[in-house]
Amino acid sequence: MEKNENSSWLSSSNINMLEKHILCDVTLSAGNGNQPIQCHKCILASRSPVFEAMFCGPLAESKQVIEMPDIEESVLSCFVRYMYSGMVDLTNNTVMHILYAAKKYDVPDLQSKCRSFLSKIMSTKNISITLNQAIDFDDSILQTMCLDFIVKQSDGVLKSDSFVEMSRSALKAVLMCDTFGVSEDQLFLACKRWAQHACESAGREVTDENLRQTLGEDLVNLIRFPAMPMKEFSEYVATGTFLSQTETLNEFRSIAELNIQRIVRKSHGWMSYLEKHFQISGKWDSVSTNQSRIRGNVRNENMSPS
Repeated sequence: MEKNENSSWLSSSNINMLEKHILCDVTLSAGNGNQPIQCHKCILASRSPVFEAMFCGPLAESKQVIEMPDIEESVLSCFVRYMYSGMVDLTNNTVMHILYAAKKYDVPDLQSKCRSFLSKIMSTKNISITLNQAIDFDDSILQTMCLDFIVKQSDGVLKSDSFVEMSRSALKAVLMCDTFGVSEDQLFLACKRWAQHACESAGREVTDENLRQTLGEDLVNLIRFPAMPMKEFSEYVATGTFLSQTETLNEFRSIAELNIQRIVRKSHGWMSYLEKHFQISGKWDSVSTNQSRIRGNVRNENMSPS
């Protein structure tokens, strides 16, 4: 028998044992409806170190019914079938729920399948929610995938209706990116739109002061105002009260000092270029009162130094 045929035969045998409840010795009670799924401890323990500890560790469960109220029956059934067969049928509606189960019970291969599926369906419409959940799940791999997508599709993401549904933690992760596909002034306007939605949802008046308070100083400090061209900073920032007069003056000085006409790319080449032509070696930290690096523009290919 060929290897793949043997694997298929083993999977079919395992599924047969599961579906016919042959020699089952534990029941998983799924969701609030307590829907029972009869299983085999040896199968679950062999696939998941969490189940292994649950059934074989020093604090092993002695009861025959394991309650799992945080996982719905349809999701748990799909998860269990994967444990028995190595096969899973993912859909847009179930993938995040199955990823949650795979992470909770430490099943790396299933996590990878879920991430692969998510990477294929990522769009400007769903990326904000996907990033929210990646952060909630503490999934650094999926977070990186989401941020890479956002950097490459920045304009569409920032203009999408779903952008305002991005969690504060997700927005912070976006603002921490050192490269971006739109100019800093457009990113600033998107942040204000996000804060406006949050204010309106909370029934707060939409003022520059409330927008700043809603964003919070940690997020405001991640906006790289000196990376804005003078014209856009004057039009979008200086005309309002989002920054204090002192902050506005300081940012004007930073922009003027570096003579930034366009967003520059963060690279060693640009650092050398600026040090050579603007004599700012040792002064890079003074570029902004908020941060020490200027965000690059991944679309600005003609800005590379000669």
